[in-house]
Amino acid sequence: MLFRRCCSGSSSRRAAAAPPSPSLPPSLPLSPPTQRSGIRCFATFRHNICTNDWIAFPGVERRKRPQQMRPEVGMDKSKIPQWSANCPFCKGNEGQLPAKLLTLRASDHDPTCAPKDDFELYVLPNKFPVVAPSNCIADESLQYPFAASIMSMECNELVDCLNTARARGKLLLEATGFHEVVVDHPSHNLPIGHTTPVYWEMLFKAFRDRGLLLTTSPLIQSLLCFKNVGMFGGASMVHPHSQIIGLPIVPNQQLKLTDTAREYFQTNGRCLFCDYIKLELKEEVRIVELDSQFIAVVPFAAHIPYQILLLPLRHNYQFLSIDDDTLRALGRILHRVFQRINRALGDVDYNLVLRTAHLHRTRNQVYNPSCYYHWHVEIFPRLDSWPVAGFEFGSGIMCNAHMPEDDAKKLIEAGCD
Repeated sequence: MLFRRCCSGSSSRRAAAAPPSPSLPPSLPLSPPTQRSGIRCFATFRHNICTNDWIAFPGVERRKRPQQMRPEVGMDKSKIPQWSANCPFCKGNEGQLPAKLLTLRASDHDPTCAPKDDFELYVLPNKFPVVAPSNCIADESLQYPFAASIMSMECNELVDCLNTARARGKLLLEATGFHEVVVDHPSHNLPIGHTTPVYWEMLFKAFRDRGLLLTTSPLIQSLLCFKNVGMFGGASMVHPHSQIIGLPIVPNQQLKLTDTAREYFQTNGRCLFCDYIKLELKEEVRIVELDSQFIAVVPFAAHIPYQILLLPLRHNYQFLSIDDDTLRALGRILHRVFQRINRALGDVDYNLVLRTAHLHRTRNQVYNPSCYYHWHVEIFPRLDSWPVAGFEFGSGIMCNAHMPEDDAKKLIEAGCD
């Protein structure tokens, strides 16, 4: 059974015990799930009932992932080699990897690409996942037999269990889902100033194509695509890579974002993000890049210095629906944005997050998210370690010592090709 109660069976001693606290009724399952139908459960989500957040506990297997990021490496990127014998993502070390799930080549996306500039991007299962398919064991190759598992009766039963858990306020469920790695580039050390428009186009094409496939599973409720770069960015590997995660839950942060947009639409009859774009276009001072399809700004209330918010000018709630022409335009503006970041800040560590609408498979919908949500990309340059201390933890309010208008001015003045 996927979910277990805190106590099973009964005895006179249990019956005589004091009643549990009202905040922890006996129906709440606090014991971790065990082996089910021959499947090793090595990861769980636990629900914080005080904050309404889900916390992932990946288990012991994820602790075994390689850790290439050390302070002495992260501080001087110029000394990082272009190839490493110890890196499983470097050319010639492919024998250490599971089978590829998707392969893209630069010359297929840019006919003018010279042979010396051609490169391959590929996607593979994460060997040390936060979540994993329900029929996979962590120390195996993590291949995805979609026809046999993902669309099987077992998966449908799992979805029913998840839906029941949400309805009953369960505290713990198996961390089932998909976790993939995108190996962006063959070079072990790729400074942000060396990325190209086709590089970003291919990365987001991988996000789209794999996301379309993963979300065919009825299990998946939300999709998370992101890129961590450098020690301050939380990357465990030096080699450029990104990640795609299909989750069986909708994280509270994503719910808050979409609920805010929905409430604005209910009150005003318009998309919150579309109105925000109009505000930035009117004031102009925080616009870093603008073309016929996208706008990139330092947000009016940026969380951290030099944060970038990139939105499509045309309303679209679902990133997975964009076409190849839009991907090319996205690659071009991301290239220009990162050129500005590189010229203004140097080869800085950063995080990139794609935010698209979750799938709303288990929530009653008064309005379709296509009306009120707007997919977007956020870039968080990491000038130092994450600036969170007592004030931020205690209040939930980020404290940004930089004015967004000043940051935007510096990025604009830095220029790009």
